[in-house]
Amino acid sequence: MPYQSPYGNLTATLVVVAFLDLVIDRLLGHLFLSPACQTGISCLLLRGGPFLMHLTGALALIVGAGGILGHLRRAELFPRGMRLTVALLSATFWLLVTLFLLFGRIPERYQMHLQTSFGFVVALLALSFVGSVAPARMRVGFGLFALPTLMHIAASVAVRGGWLSHGPISPERLISLGELGLLLAAFTSPLLLLPAQNPTSRLGAGLALAAGVSAFFFVAFLGRADLVQTVALYGVQLELPRAMSTLGAFYVMALFGFVTTVAVLLLSAGPFRLSGLGICLIGLAGYQASSPVSLGLSLCGLLALATGLVRANSSLNPGNRKAPLSAEAWKSALGAIASAVADAPTVGGAPVLVEVLSAESSGTGTDANTGSVKVERRGWTVTLKLRRTDSMVRDIEATVGTPGDTPPDATIESHEAWLGRREQDRVRLPRMKSGDPSFDRKLGVHGRAPVHEPALRRRLLRLAEGTITLWTGRAARFVAPGSPTETLRRFAMPTGAAADRAFVDLIDTLIDLIDASQQSAPPDAA
Repeated sequence: MPYQSPYGNLTATLVVVAFLDLVIDRLLGHLFLSPACQTGISCLLLRGGPFLMHLTGALALIVGAGGILGHLRRAELFPRGMRLTVALLSATFWLLVTLFLLFGRIPERYQMHLQTSFGFVVALLALSFVGSVAPARMRVGFGLFALPTLMHIAASVAVRGGWLSHGPISPERLISLGELGLLLAAFTSPLLLLPAQNPTSRLGAGLALAAGVSAFFFVAFLGRADLVQTVALYGVQLELPRAMSTLGAFYVMALFGFVTTVAVLLLSAGPFRLSGLGICLIGLAGYQASSPVSLGLSLCGLLALATGLVRANSSLNPGNRKAPLSAEAWKSALGAIASAVADAPTVGGAPVLVEVLSAESSGTGTDANTGSVKVERRGWTVTLKLRRTDSMVRDIEATVGTPGDTPPDATIESHEAWLGRREQDRVRLPRMKSGDPSFDRKLGVHGRAPVHEPALRRRLLRLAEGTITLWTGRAARFVAPGSPTETLRRFAMPTGAAADRAFVDLIDTLIDLIDASQQSAPPDAA
């Protein structure tokens, strides 16, 4: 099982320090304390403000850079093709944050690099989370929190570059739309980000706290609008509307939803608590974040939010693991796969030429099941070998036909898989190109393989996480070992309609590849 770091110990420390920095440096230091030391406490607070700001930046650097490096190492969030780009952009951003912490400022000419690198890392993080295992509602909720940040960065970059000064999309309009998006994200967060099953006591505590905070905010806003407005500007960097207005009511409802989500997530255990800490960091960073420390807090918050939601919905999360299958249940599951793949006549509801060769189940240590089936489909003998661990298919080997002992005539696999092999294990066949740039950029074909048909290429791209071996006109084999990649997720167990279609598509693709190779083979190879 891939290693997962503890759920937010250092992130929780960052939240506490960032909150102290908000209160002491950004609020007390700028609003309520005189620049001249008059008492010992005021002098201590004035001196402690810059220290807390630098401590917050240093912790954000450790949490953010370490979190991204961990994701790149564990392949937990970022897809393979995106990792180099994320590594370079995040290294640029955190290097500029480090320069700020060391020298107290960043030269003006590097401000654009700071904001653009931050914006691109956030955009890639959002795109990676959209393709993750999290439910659709949580992906929408995360996108609503990431989009306002991207719109603010786009507005800031446009102002610095002198773009969008005229026209319907101005920087001011982008900032206003981002503010509305942030309010929508906070208001809908209880529906989009909270786990499906919440104990009544936990949800009730969150609602009670949210009601109290929202009521206090509304009363204070009515009585001391100037003070609340100033605190909002220096704290979360939002300009509040009039309290007795439609937008003012929307602010109160957004605060209610935000506090509810934060309270319920922090009261939860495991990865959901990490998501709650991430939302706290997003709030502490503020909306119109411009300093390197605030941008670092915002990136740490989005990263913690995405990490918690992905882990909470991953098969690696102990709470999501299913009980080990018994030998009979595993044999029944293999029989269901065979029934879906086989096209032989049935007797009594069971296919004739279906054979469950083996079915082993072990509940010791990990949920591990191995097994193989043999069926007939479209006149070809099909053998499937599967291994299921932690409620996810980890290894698939599908063979159509009889390869024999002869070496293969072609292999089709990703360039990363080919380069990852040892020199002696690489295929000693010349590489051929299909003429399709998107296909050739993703997959490498070594030897003679019939990849001239666009429809067949599209189907082969769906199996890009595995290796296809071809014996011209005789056999084909697909092997996908290792971690639960996108390809293997389509074959998740226990079987259902989606998994059955995935296995059928896999076998039909191999059979069509054999038929196409037989038709395109030269006379001496036929």
